[in-house]
Amino acid sequence: FSCFSASARMNMQAAGRSGPIPLIDIAANLMDPTFRGLRRAPPKPQGKSSKASRQSQPIEPPQSLIPSTESLSRIRPDDFELMWARLKQVGIARIVSLASDLPTLEQTLALSRTPSYQTALKTTVGLHPALAHLWKERGESFSEGELGVCVERLVAAAEPHLGCGCVVAIGEIGLDYTELSPKCTVEAQKRAFVGQFKLCQALGLPVIFHSRSCGMDFVELVRQHRSMFTKGVVHSFSGTKEELEKILELGLYVGVSGASVRTEAQLELLRQIPLDRLMVGSDAPWCDIRPEHFGHRFVRTQFPTTARSQPFQMGYCVERRTEPC
Repeated sequence: FSCFSASARMNMQAAGRSGPIPLIDIAANLMDPTFRGLRRAPPKPQGKSSKASRQSQPIEPPQSLIPSTESLSRIRPDDFELMWARLKQVGIARIVSLASDLPTLEQTLALSRTPSYQTALKTTVGLHPALAHLWKERGESFSEGELGVCVERLVAAAEPHLGCGCVVAIGEIGLDYTELSPKCTVEAQKRAFVGQFKLCQALGLPVIFHSRSCGMDFVELVRQHRSMFTKGVVHSFSGTKEELEKILELGLYVGVSGASVRTEAQLELLRQIPLDRLMVGSDAPWCDIRPEHFGHRFVRTQFPTTARSQPFQMGYCVERRTEPC
């Protein structure tokens, strides 16, 4: 991992270099359909039922974080290239687009091979905790057409792209208890998380970790398997003081996003992160910073933005859709 910290900024200034400081967005979700002007269709109700009964029904996790074309509807024109131009304009030299499953990895790699993106666009390999129910261990069978994931499948998908520098990290892997469902249970998430430490050993890449609303479970599993990977960053950190202290003790970096600055207490906690252990990732299109968030007063954008209540204007950012810029 590398990032441009305060010391790097001073070194550039001392050398007489001017212009935008080259930046790295360590964690974005650029394959999300919202950047193509598409929206996931809401699930169809099963028969007639009351609103209360529908709300009480458990939500099943998706089979892939890339929805099929049948589940998408167009809500505005595709403005991906304009979004890309904005991030380049503000000096983002590299961006790591998280591959949450195998279809996302394939889609990102296809884009990274095109001339406009091949230098700056990088990706990861791994299984997001929200898809932990797809995890398979060695010897477990796959049914026909199943999107199941195992170490061998992930290694096979990533290895051809290591030499060219397209796949730069494992991730995002970890625990997220806000994504629990009858299939994606705590046990399933822990099983997939632990299983992917073997992927770290196989590929030798640094790790982008995901930890949300899981208490100290994440820290404990990382502690138990710390010898199985070299470097790692807990991206989009929104945990407690105790979690932060243990993460730093384990020698990990800490990534911050809009989710990290929603309250004054969160900002005070961020002061404890040493600058040489601090990274920034937008987690786009998620983790937007809203007017009611404490961190909103410290955020500025030079780009015009279309309000959600107004018609979309091509070339504008979109309210509530976070962009790397």
